[in-house]
Amino acid sequence: LDPEISAVVLAHDPTFTYRKLCIAAQYLRNPDTLFIVTNMDSGDLIDNGRIMPGTGSMASALMFATGRDPINTGKGGSFVLPYLMTKYDVDPSELMCIGDRLDTDIALGKQARCKTALPLTGVTSRETLLSTPEELQPTYVMENLGCLAGLDMKFHL
Repeated sequence: LDPEISAVVLAHDPTFTYRKLCIAAQYLRNPDTLFIVTNMDSGDLIDNGRIMPGTGSMASALMFATGRDPINTGKGGSFVLPYLMTKYDVDPSELMCIGDRLDTDIALGKQARCKTALPLTGVTSRETLLSTPEELQPTYVMENLGCLAGLDMKFHL
């Protein structure tokens, strides 16, 4: 192993293999090695409604193999959006988190007290939405992103 490597960063990788899992796990056995993920999506919609394993699925394998929890730098993480709101002095009421996943995109917006919008063109179906707990219900639900044009929004550039 290369002693200069100080972090394992896991992002979407359609070529993720057992070999990569083993190498990453060996680096993560060092408690000083950072374990970073870009998101914890369990799956990604590809075509015809099929879902392939997402970054969260790969991260779960590493978490189980090493007993380590990653730092989530993307959606669903606890520090990225608050950091950006502080850095750019933006009030949550001025933001809208838009995404097709209730467990990451909408959860991120809810956590930050932003408005949220769920287009029904991705992972979350209308049926799933109907059985979703209130705490993960989006502010707006739309057939597609084109519907955003109908919302009364003000942008400050």
